Amino acid sequence: MTRVQQLEHEIRELTPGELAAFWRWFQEYDAGEWDRQIEEGALAGKLDELAENALGRPQGRKNKRNLKHFASPDFWSCYHRQPSSS
Repeated sequence: MTRVQQLEHEIRELTPGELAAFWRWFQEYDAGEWDRQIEEGALAGKLDELAENALGRPQGRKNKRNLKHFASPDFWSCYHRQPSSS
């Protein structure tokens, strides 16, 4: 039995209350991983082209500033204070 299969088996054995607690934990964990990936992408400049397109800037014209400033501590501290949608 693989590790994933073991986890699947254990999850199926959880009580409804345990499953709800696990689900809340997993949602927080997953959101944290998503935030980490977005921040890494912003720092690496991988989101710059998408932002340029979203802002309606011509394809050939590059903005002197890129999205790396979005990964600043000030940005992320404000971002994490936003109320969650769940």
